[in-house]
Amino acid sequence: MSRSPPLFFLLLPVVLLQEGTALSLLQWNPHWQCFAQDKDGCEASAEEYLTTQLKALDVDFANIVELEDSSYAPPAGWAAIRQQCNLDVTVLIYNSARWKPAPISRSTVKGCMKPNDRAFVVQQFDGLGASAGAKLIAVGAHYPHSGDRERGPLKDALAATVSATDTKAVVFMADTNEEASVTSADVALEVGMPKGSLVASELLNSCCLDISYIRPFDRILANFGSSMQTQLLFDQGIPEWAHGQFHKPVAVKLNGAAHDVRQLLLGLSALPSNDNGAEAEHFWLGEAHTEDLFMV
Repeated sequence: MSRSPPLFFLLLPVVLLQEGTALSLLQWNPHWQCFAQDKDGCEASAEEYLTTQLKALDVDFANIVELEDSSYAPPAGWAAIRQQCNLDVTVLIYNSARWKPAPISRSTVKGCMKPNDRAFVVQQFDGLGASAGAKLIAVGAHYPHSGDRERGPLKDALAATVSATDTKAVVFMADTNEEASVTSADVALEVGMPKGSLVASELLNSCCLDISYIRPFDRILANFGSSMQTQLLFDQGIPEWAHGQFHKPVAVKLNGAAHDVRQLLLGLSALPSNDNGAEAEHFWLGEAHTEDLFMV
C-alpha cells in the first residue's frame, strides 16, 4: 500500500515478525467545541484529517476523544468501537486488516469513569494475517480533570478483561488530564496495568489551543516493547479551522525485539511473576527505565 508517513514512520512495517514488532498508535482529542460549535468547518476538517492520518501513519490503534459526530466512519481497513457517557464520547479505532475484537465472552468492557461521564473502552484483540497468533488489550479513555482521582471503573474493567481473556499485553491511549508531575508510570499503576516493560510516549504539551499548549495531557503507554518514538502532530502550526480547547494529536511507534514478539504472542501470560520485592516493583515504575528510549 502506498503512503507517505512523516519522519520516523517511514518504512514502518506494522506487522509482527520473527525479528521484532512495531505498532503505530494515535491519541487525539479535537474537543467538543470542534463539533458542537463547528466554527470554520472544524468538524469536517477534523474528520478528514483523522481519516488521512489513519492511512498515512498506517495506524494499528487510535483513541479519539470527543468525536461527537456519531455518523463518522473510519476509512476502509479500519473499524471503530464507540462509547458515549451522556455528552462525553471516546472512539477506539483499530486496523481491521491486522486485528479483530476477540470473539470470546467479556472481551469488551465499555463504561464511564464518572457517573454517566468520561467514557472508556477496553477491548481484547486477536491478530490477523502477519499478526496471527498475537493478542493484546487496547484501552481508550477520557479522564476526569486534574484533581479528580477516580480510576476505579477503568481499573476494574481492565482487570476483568485480563482475567476473562488471559491476556496481559496492554496498549493504553488516553486524554489523561494529568499534569507533568504525574508520571506515565503513575498512570499505569493507577489503572492496574499488568507488570511488564513499561514504555510511554514523551510528555509533550498537547493541550490546549486556548492556553497555548502547556499541558501534556495526551498519553500512550504499553507494558511490552523496547522503545516508543513520539511525534506531536501539528507541531509546526495549528490549522485555521481549529478552535476552543483543541488538542494536538500524539502519534507513536512502539518498537520491540523478538523477545517482545514472544511475549505478545502469549499475551504476556508467560511472564514470570515479580517476586523480587518492593525494589523490583519500583524499578518497573521508575521513569528512568524508559525516558532514554524516547530519543528519535
